Amino acid sequence: MYLSREEALARDTNRMAILRHLCTNPGTARRALADALDVPLSTIAGLVSGLLEEGWLEKREAPPSGQRGRTPAGLYVQPDRLVLLSAEIRIDRLGVVARTLASESLANDETAHVPGTSALVTAAKLLVRMQARVYSPERRVICIHVRACVGGSEAGLVQQLGELLRGTPLRGVPLRMQGEMHGGQSLPEPVLGAVPARLAAAGHTATAIARDRSASLPAADSLVS
Repeated sequence: MYLSREEALARDTNRMAILRHLCTNPGTARRALADALDVPLSTIAGLVSGLLEEGWLEKREAPPSGQRGRTPAGLYVQPDRLVLLSAEIRIDRLGVVARTLASESLANDETAHVPGTSALVTAAKLLVRMQARVYSPERRVICIHVRACVGGSEAGLVQQLGELLRGTPLRGVPLRMQGEMHGGQSLPEPVLGAVPARLAAAGHTATAIARDRSASLPAADSLVS
């Protein structure tokens, strides 16, 4: 089904709001979710179906409550099928961490920065290596979140890192650079954004995620060698 730019933007914002709510309120059923987000149940049902099919969510049948009627199934964010990569680039060291959507650490790696080498090239190598380390057929990386203590504009650094990741399994994964890394139990801003309680109307983005969709550059083996 064709969606206009505004409709697609509203759909994505609503999906982010659903995920954000379920991260802090796991087990919420569809009707309660619609009430909490002030969105029609039919809209929530369609969005939830898509999120279930894509692996963002899972549903679990609630135990019998003793009351008449069937207790609706609760919705939960899938804890380990979707992975976030976080990279920290400092003057003397670089580190990469793979986390689940529940902020559980799957693996981490770090290395000293070698003078005379590009910090972004080293970061790209670490990211590709980490992706291979946590790979499974049912997992995919949905966002790369970078804290860079190096010179240059955020947009320029995102573009350079995107170019370095071209031709690798991480090509096209959304990139976000900022001054501080996100922690805690909620999803990082690149994934969920700051969504108001009453869902935003079309035209309001949840977050600015830079994507690199250009044609090829280095091959994957140039980053993992």
